[in-house]
Amino acid sequence: MTSPVGPGRTSHFLVSFLGTFGDANAPLERWQTSLRVNAIPADATAFTAAQLVAKATTLHASFATNIINISQAGTSLTAVDIRFIGANGLQPRDTQGAFQGAGRYEQNLGTTASGTPLYPFQIAVVASLQTARAGARGKGRLFLPPPFYILDSSGRLSVANVATYAGRVSTIINAVNTEFTPGRRVSVMSTWGVQSEVTSVKVGKVLDTHRSRRTSQLEAYSPNSAVALPGA
Repeated sequence: MTSPVGPGRTSHFLVSFLGTFGDANAPLERWQTSLRVNAIPADATAFTAAQLVAKATTLHASFATNIINISQAGTSLTAVDIRFIGANGLQPRDTQGAFQGAGRYEQNLGTTASGTPLYPFQIAVVASLQTARAGARGKGRLFLPPPFYILDSSGRLSVANVATYAGRVSTIINAVNTEFTPGRRVSVMSTWGVQSEVTSVKVGKVLDTHRSRRTSQLEAYSPNSAVALPGA
């Protein structure tokens, strides 16, 4: 279903999954990936804070089971955060100044994978979110932590691996849709003011990079190495 709502931003719930990658032997890197759920302005007060925390708790379990457990060693999920975002791009507040439509659940759950991580920081599995809307504005992307799968001889994930990811991302989206029914679905939000509900998921075999995570990684530099200047 594609729903035109006028130019510019549209109201929605932002469902964010947050975590870390790394351990005591390497700098911790924070990662975050998000899904958006279509909404109308009145939805800012559709759920109580307690109800949103309960939804975040359920979705934390779904993401941990479906994604974290096939992520490489050192990957952890630390929280699920839900926020209502208005058409102006901001979170609304009540008369006391508290955010409306917000809930968060925190629990640190690590992957079941063990051993040395297979891939460096910044590597990601990317799920493409498909909708009924044609063109780039009808497609979204969900960046996921590195997998515990080993690449095949062509340097890519296997057909079976990406099929597993696609099925598990679909399961998470179904869980989000269930939590926000009736009438609200995980959607791709166009900057032209169109909400297009996600109808399917596909995952490519080539690993990608999650560029936005770069600023969350603790940098460490080598000592300065002097350069000889002629005539100095």
